[in-house]
Amino acid sequence: MAFSLNPAVQPDALPDDGSDDLPKDLKLKHTWNFWEQLNQGAQGKSGYAESTRKFGTCSTVEEFWSMFSDVPQPSQLFENRMARVTPDGAAALDGVMLFKDGVRPEWEDPANAAGGHFQVQLLPSLGAATIDEFWNNIVMGCIGNTLDLKGLLTGVRLVDKLQNSST
Repeated sequence: MAFSLNPAVQPDALPDDGSDDLPKDLKLKHTWNFWEQLNQGAQGKSGYAESTRKFGTCSTVEEFWSMFSDVPQPSQLFENRMARVTPDGAAALDGVMLFKDGVRPEWEDPANAAGGHFQVQLLPSLGAATIDEFWNNIVMGCIGNTLDLKGLLTGVRLVDKLQNSST
């Protein structure tokens, strides 16, 4: 079974497994920030920096899961539902990002200025659950510090390229 947190793909994605019994405040090696890129057309935003905002920070496993559960799964792109529920309503998104604390998801950030770009394009024919699993494994590898990339990894992005294939 694939690892998807989208209830439409895997209805029992978040079972009650007694995780309340786990120790609290399990620290992550790095503090991570969640960012979102608002849909520029829907929000009337003109530039990348103006449409990108931080919506959360996590330094413990518990904080991570409380925020990650609100982050859309890639399979939700196929449902035209790349949105995150916010206190002031649902926000249409072009992308969600997870970056180390102190690093903005921009090439102009000093931590990214001399960096590279690794891109994976997944076809819908792989199946929603498999695509979700790839994304979830990459995110878990980042926050769990299990990807040995010599400190080169500053963050990951999930970008909706289905709505506007020319971007």
